[in-house]
Amino acid sequence: MDYLRNVIDTLQDPYLVSRFQRYFGIRETSYPEAPKFYQRNGRSYARDLSPVSHGQDEYVETTTLNDEQSSGAAVKRFVENSSTHGNQGSDDETSGSDSAGSGKSKIKALLFQSMTAEGEYTDSDGETRDFIVTKPFWHALFVFGSALGDELFYATFFPLWFWNIDGAVGRRAVLVWYGIMYIGQAMKDVLKIPRPACPPVIRVQKKWALEYGFPSTHSMIGIAMPAALSIFTIERYQYPVILAVIPALFWCLSVCGSRLYLGMHSVLDVLAGLFLGVLVLCCLILPYIDAVDEYLVTNTYSPIALSAVIALSVLLYPAGNTWTPARGDTVIICAVVLGIYSGAWMNYSKHLISAASSAPPYAIIWPTYEMWGQVLARSSIGLCSVLATRAIFRSLSYATVCALLRLNQQDVTLRRANVSPRQFVIVELSYKFMTYAAVGFDIIYTAPLVFRLIGIERPEFYTEV
Repeated sequence: MDYLRNVIDTLQDPYLVSRFQRYFGIRETSYPEAPKFYQRNGRSYARDLSPVSHGQDEYVETTTLNDEQSSGAAVKRFVENSSTHGNQGSDDETSGSDSAGSGKSKIKALLFQSMTAEGEYTDSDGETRDFIVTKPFWHALFVFGSALGDELFYATFFPLWFWNIDGAVGRRAVLVWYGIMYIGQAMKDVLKIPRPACPPVIRVQKKWALEYGFPSTHSMIGIAMPAALSIFTIERYQYPVILAVIPALFWCLSVCGSRLYLGMHSVLDVLAGLFLGVLVLCCLILPYIDAVDEYLVTNTYSPIALSAVIALSVLLYPAGNTWTPARGDTVIICAVVLGIYSGAWMNYSKHLISAASSAPPYAIIWPTYEMWGQVLARSSIGLCSVLATRAIFRSLSYATVCALLRLNQQDVTLRRANVSPRQFVIVELSYKFMTYAAVGFDIIYTAPLVFRLIGIERPEFYTEV
C-alpha cells in the first residue's frame, strides 16, 4: 500500500506538470514566491516555491509543519521567511524596474494562496501569472488538441457529421459522448479532487479552472471518441484500417498532451482518464450500443423511455443543489442526446427514414465538385439554423423559467441575494436543457427537411437506420 501511495503521490505531483510545460516552451515571466501548503497522509507540508531562473529547474525545499506551526500566524512567518530566502538568488539577476516589479509580485504572491480550516490549500484562479510561449508549434498543437475535447467542437462536429457523412455512426457517437462524459463529470463532482497546484503549474487557459480535476474527462473522451468512430466506420465502410488508426492516435495524444501543457490536469488525472475511457467504452457501451440505437430509433415507446432516462440522469447527478460547470455541461449533453434521438424517432415514425437496400460494409463515395458545393451549402445553412434555434430557445426558455419561479431575469443573471442557490440552479439547468434539446432536434430533423426542400440533401441520410 505504501508503494502504491507513493506512486499516486508522484503522478499527482504538480512539478511533473510544470516540467512538462517548460519542456514544451512555457516560460513564466513573473515568479510567485509564496510556498504551497497541502496535506498528505494526515500531515501538513509547505513547499518553498523559490523563483526559477528563466526555465531552469526550481530549488525545492519541503518543510513539515506540526499543528502549532500550521496556525495562521506561523504560516505568515513561514511565508515571510521563505520569501526572504527566495529573494537571495533573484536580487542578483534583477535591476531597476525589475526589482520594483519583483516587489509587487511578492505582495501578489502572498495573496495568491490561502489556508482553509482543514489546512488544505485553495487557489485563486483569478490571479494573473505572466508567461511567454517559446515554441509556437507545440502551443498551436496543444491548443488545437484541447479544442478536440471542447463542447464547441462537438457542437460543430456532430451536425457536420450527420449532414455530410453518416447518420447511423453519428447517433452511436452521440451515445458514446453521453456515456463517457456523464460518468467522468459525475466522478469529478463526487471525488472533488482539485486541479494541479498553481503555482508551480501555470494555467495557460482558465476555461475549466473552476471544475475539479480527477479524472480528466478530456482524456476519457479523447480516447473513447476516436476509438469508437474508428470501430463504427470500419464496420460500415470499406477502407484501410490504418486510415482510422493514425487520426485516432493523433486525436488522443494531442488531447491528452494538451491537459498537461495547459496546466489543467496532473499526470494521474490523464492516466486515470485514459483507463476509465477504455473501460467504460469496452465494458459498458460497445456491447450494447447497436441494440440501444435500434430501440431508440424504431420502438414506438422509445421517446417516453429515453425522456425518463435523461430526466433521471439530470435529477440524480451527484451535485445536490449546488452549481458546478461540470453539471451544466452534463445537462447540455443529456439534452442534445434527447433532441437527436427524438428527431431520429420522428423521422422513422413518419417513414422518412428506412433501411438501405444493401447491407454494410459500403464502398466510400468520393465527393465530386458538385457534391463539395452541396456540403458547403448544407454546412452553412445548417449551422445558421442551429445558431438561430439556440438563440431563440435560449431567450424563450430563460424568460419562461424565470416567470414560472416569479424571479426577475436580471436578478438571476447577476446572482443577486434575493435569488437562492437552488433557484439559480433550477433556472440554469432548465433553460440549458430546453435550449439544447431543441438544438439536437433541429440537427437531425428540421435542418435535413430544409435541405430536402431546397434540393441539397445527402441522398443516403434517410437510409441510415
